[in-house]
Amino acid sequence: MPIYEYLCRECGRKSTFVTLSVKAALVPKCRKCGSENLEKLVSRFAVGRSGESRAESLADPSKLAGLD
Repeated sequence: MPIYEYLCRECGRKSTFVTLSVKAALVPKCRKCGSENLEKLVSRFAVGRSGESRAESLADPSKLAGLD
């Protein structure tokens, strides 16, 4: 389920919309003022990693550069 975030250019509020699929038609409106003058934001995302992958990245000395 895709999650889209928009910033209202009228009131400055951020609104989040969840859709059932990428192909679903979405006409976002601000939840506060009802304006359709919205700017799509780039959302943060996470990538799942195994425990082994996380441990390997901790063993890499180059990841610790600059730490005392």
